Amino acid sequence: MRKAVLSSLAVLMLASAPCLANPKHAPLPEKLLKAKAVYIENHGSAKLRDQAYEEITKWGRFSVVEKRESADIVLLLSSEPGRAGGGTTSTYDPSANNGSGGWTHGSVHTSSAPVFHVEILDAKSGESLFSDTRRPSSSLKELRKRMEEQEKEAKPSAE
Repeated sequence: MRKAVLSSLAVLMLASAPCLANPKHAPLPEKLLKAKAVYIENHGSAKLRDQAYEEITKWGRFSVVEKRESADIVLLLSSEPGRAGGGTTSTYDPSANNGSGGWTHGSVHTSSAPVFHVEILDAKSGESLFSDTRRPSSSLKELRKRMEEQEKEAKPSAE
């Protein structure tokens, strides 16, 4: 019995090992890797654009251009504000009113977080090269990490 449990545990550990490894991503398109100029098209708030602009300039990889025609890629930003709602509830409580029963009333409040969408398009064809649904700063940090990893893997080792 003990041997069967240990064997089962070993199989389970081996089977779950790939899930614990770093996730692999599909390679980023060459158009994105070769891009030099970015145009920011904002369909959200000014704060959203400011966050993206700050992250891009901090990174230093792309120059931000003022005309879409001058860009290699377009950073498309959009957001939807969080939503709040509420209502009332009524619940019959048989123990209320000294056991004769009665209704209790309450209120319910719900809310959802804002939704952000970041997409990078090829400026000429409009082809989507990358998209994410986190805040622009998080999305661009993830993109930076993936681009650097992909470029590092593509370089032949200098040994």
